[in-house]
Amino acid sequence: MFCLVTGNTTTIYAVEENGDPNKDCDPEDLENTEMQYLIKWKGWSHIHNTWESERSLKDQKVKGLKKLENFIKREEELAAWKQHASPEDIEYFECQLELQNELLKSYNYVERIIGMVS
Repeated sequence: MFCLVTGNTTTIYAVEENGDPNKDCDPEDLENTEMQYLIKWKGWSHIHNTWESERSLKDQKVKGLKKLENFIKREEELAAWKQHASPEDIEYFECQLELQNELLKSYNYVERIIGMVS
């Protein structure tokens, strides 16, 4: 996502209450926008996720910038691989990724209840 507004105003509850602060953002206007990442904050639930740019994270001196750098590097490597891979290889990769995501979702289903507290 390319925009300028970051931080607490981009949480899901702030957006529901006040509207999206980046709704008028033009991703083609590279001079006035910056790449943003959805950040899950340690010790906070997903409802408190915020959109942050690299600059906003560096300004806050957050720990874990290495995780963001590794994510960016993996995405760039994947994009480079996709440019040179055959369509069959890309389709196989995407099918494997979808199967992996389905497997992760299956961990959320309750198989049985062993006890209850009333």
